Amino acid sequence: MALNRGVTNRVNWVLDNCPPPIVRDAPVFMRPLMPLVLGPLYADYVRF
Repeated sequence: MALNRGVTNRVNWVLDNCPPPIVRDAPVFMRPLMPLVLGPLYADYVRF
């Protein structure tokens, strides 16, 4: 899935700036997003 740079910049800004850090860094918030980016290795990154 290829997105243009403008879309990815907006998504990155929303994920970095809108949720507070305690929510943004919580595994509950990250678990649905990590498989999209990392595939089968996401479990290792979530545990880290």
